[in-house]
Amino acid sequence: MGLEPTTGGSQYLDNHATHCIEGGPEQVVIRADLKKDLARMAAHADKQYSGPSEGSPSARLPVVIEHWRENSYLTTEQAAAMRTWLDSIAALVDESNDAEEARHNRLIDLAGRPSAQEAALKILNDRLPLFVLFNRQSLAR
Repeated sequence: MGLEPTTGGSQYLDNHATHCIEGGPEQVVIRADLKKDLARMAAHADKQYSGPSEGSPSARLPVVIEHWRENSYLTTEQAAAMRTWLDSIAALVDESNDAEEARHNRLIDLAGRPSAQEAALKILNDRLPLFVLFNRQSLAR
C-alpha cells in the first residue's frame, strides 16, 4: 500500500496562506549532481554538434545555470530555461547510447516537476476559503 499525497498548510487572519504537498513527488533541489548531469549531457551533445563553438551546448549551458544557488529549489523559470536547453539539444542525443538517452529523459522529467507542483498548489490555494473578520465595534453608533 502506497501513501496517498496529502496537503498541508496554514491560513492566517490577514488571508495569507502557506501550503505544501506532503507525500507527493519531491521538489527538485539544485545540487552538484544535477549540475554534473547537465554538464555531462552538454559534453555528449558537443560531440554531435557541428556549428560555431559559441553556439555549442556546453557554451550555452552556463547561461542557463548562472543564477542557480546550491541547495535551493528549482524554480519554474529555471526549469523552463533548463527545458528549453534540453529541447534544443534533443536531436544531438545519440539514440544508440542508452545511458545518455536515459539521462536526457530524467532531466526532462526533473524540469517538468516545478511547474506541475506550482499548478497543483495554485489549485489548492484557489480552494482556500476567504476569512472575513467581522468587527462588531464598527456597528456601534
